Amino acid sequence: MSGGSQVSVMSKFDNNIQLILTKFNEVLELLRLDGKDLETQAVEAIQIQSDTQIVVRLVEELLHLTKSLKEKWILGQVHRKSRDVLADNNYELYVKLNGILSDITEAAEGRG
Repeated sequence: MSGGSQVSVMSKFDNNIQLILTKFNEVLELLRLDGKDLETQAVEAIQIQSDTQIVVRLVEELLHLTKSLKEKWILGQVHRKSRDVLADNNYELYVKLNGILSDITEAAEGRG
């Protein structure tokens, strides 16, 4: 795995995580009823469904990237020099995912 490829993988992780957070926040905003008429609620329900499908697709991409990275690592296709970078990047990913889970938990508790 080359240095450029690592940057690409981490960039993909970062982009997907950011999009997941954005879509999740959009869904939370749409869940507010605040006296909306039925037509608006129907349109927003469709938007919520669309956003959740996007989140599912992005999470599936993250799972695929993680699986691919693990396979390359196990099969020895990761160069020695890149292992330290991958360890650092995996830690960064771990921290980011924990941050996402905290954000989601806080948002859900704030709504409940």
